[in-house]
Amino acid sequence: MMLFNTDDFNNLRVYGHLFTPNETATFVGNVDQVQAELELVVANLENNNVSLAQNHANKA
Repeated sequence: MMLFNTDDFNNLRVYGHLFTPNETATFVGNVDQVQAELELVVANLENNNVSLAQNHANKA
């Protein structure tokens, strides 16, 4: 995974981390889980279900 800091293009920095295959799978799975929970937060807020939205936000 690589992140680029482009705030100052003349001073470009690259941040990297090498994951093992198992770490990569765990990381991607966690990101997917957080994304799903956050989507449920939005859906529940749109349906005026604040308590369920709060529950999903806590899981995220």
